[in-house]
Amino acid sequence: MENLNQARAIQLFAWTASTALVLTSGSLVAEKARAASIIQPETDGPTRQILFSSPTGQTFTAEDSAIRSIGFDVRDFNPTFAPNDFDLTVSLFRGVGVTGQLVGSSVFTDLTTGFSGFVDFDFSTVTLEVGEIYTAILEDDTVRWALKSNQHSFAVPGGSPIPGAGPD
Repeated sequence: MENLNQARAIQLFAWTASTALVLTSGSLVAEKARAASIIQPETDGPTRQILFSSPTGQTFTAEDSAIRSIGFDVRDFNPTFAPNDFDLTVSLFRGVGVTGQLVGSSVFTDLTTGFSGFVDFDFSTVTLEVGEIYTAILEDDTVRWALKSNQHSFAVPGGSPIPGAGPD
């Protein structure tokens, strides 16, 4: 008899909880958790001309299977050498460097003369494998655009990084 009463109590609780969810939200929705953005906003390091420094970019470990965009901080470096160049490309490779499988690429075409700031490249259609390392490479076919970077050097081995003081 005691087991029967416990089973009825569990059923009643489950029905009450699900009814309350439906009444308060109008529906029952399960939402997938998303990883937070990976942001590195410092640009204390040197400005690197993209074509000359190629390949240049950033590696990261996928924390989610979906990624909205990849952004780089760029500036108009040599506008007189390529006055009609207003686009940049980011290619995304599996693994470290450019020898892995090309996963996708995105072109940003709305740069303007004198631009300086972050450019976000759309990768919303790309599916990543969680836990895998990927490399995003910024590309330009002229000497116009430059990448603002942030380098770290350590005061002593094992010490704290000093932004802008040396190679990463």
